[in-house]
Amino acid sequence: MSDTILIVDDSVSMRQMTSMILKGEGYQVIEAENGEQALEQLTDGVKAVITDYNMPGMNGAELIRTIRTTSVMSW
Repeated sequence: MSDTILIVDDSVSMRQMTSMILKGEGYQVIEAENGEQALEQLTDGVKAVITDYNMPGMNGAELIRTIRTTSVMSW
């Protein structure tokens, strides 16, 4: 089973392009369009998060800070 990567970007085209590249390398991909959606989709199976910095609502830095302080993930 391949590792799962969460892509967070408010740009549909950027998510699709990044997803296509990662899937081509054998990764499973989950996509989210903002930080709040990313937190809802975050599971222990996600091994990495690729996030845009400038997003409406929660920006990328806030997302990573929230993941680090509240996550059940074993990073």
